[in-house]
Amino acid sequence: MSDPPKPNMEVIPAPPRSEVIPAPRGGELYPLLTDPGDVLALFDERLRTGGLPVLDLPRIRVPGGGSVAFRYDTAGGEETAKKLEGIITAWRPSRLYWKSRAAGKKPPDCTSINGFSGVGDPGGVCADCPHARFGTSVKTDGSAGAGQACKDVRQALFLMEGELLPHLLNIPPTSVKAFGQYTLTLMSARAHYWGAITEITLEKAQSDDKIDYAKIVFRLKTRLSDPGQFDILKAFHERMRSVLEPAIVDASAYEIEEDRPRAAPRSAAPNGPPATPEPDEEEIPF
Repeated sequence: MSDPPKPNMEVIPAPPRSEVIPAPRGGELYPLLTDPGDVLALFDERLRTGGLPVLDLPRIRVPGGGSVAFRYDTAGGEETAKKLEGIITAWRPSRLYWKSRAAGKKPPDCTSINGFSGVGDPGGVCADCPHARFGTSVKTDGSAGAGQACKDVRQALFLMEGELLPHLLNIPPTSVKAFGQYTLTLMSARAHYWGAITEITLEKAQSDDKIDYAKIVFRLKTRLSDPGQFDILKAFHERMRSVLEPAIVDASAYEIEEDRPRAAPRSAAPNGPPATPEPDEEEIPF
């Protein structure tokens, strides 16, 4: 006796496997916290053999023009996100100064890796430097701005979920106050910034000169209070601080994201001064 005919069934092919594994969710799924021995051993080996160049780390970029989406590096290329979560494993104040606004991407004339003492021209104690005073910045049209000619930034190592390496986040002058208030709030709550999961978003703002820009908003997402996690995070924080604090500061710490093509030079008046090009970078109000 033959078997009864089987009903026709559509064979649905399995979806292709993604080459990029999505980051796991939840603070307990950070590789640092789930497998601390191996992760810390990897970092120790790297620090002994070749160090960890801060400037080679993947970046989180704050856009110009008031966009409210971060751009950040991944193994699969650059991606964008309106919200990121991670652990601020270390941070430091930094300063950069260019004699000429036309310096562009050239190395700064003077830098500080701690926000207190500058190296270069003019160098010296940052608090005594005239370029660190408000009202010394220069706008694209050559007029005086409200900000500081010497740019005051914060540099943070931001460890996102599913990652072994932190991202380098350069916090622009317009977000320095918000970052300071956030860390003070954590301190008031007896929480270490490196012992918490922080959420960062961007908020659109506008300067007195009607220039759109984005400010970083910092929020506490989760406080990691487990004693075992605290010890792991403290050990990782000490390693990251030892990497970040002596690192040099370059022009990328004060990036201005280009979002429009270079404009043609303005026409020069007869017998007048030579024509000057329109700015090809987004004006940032600081």
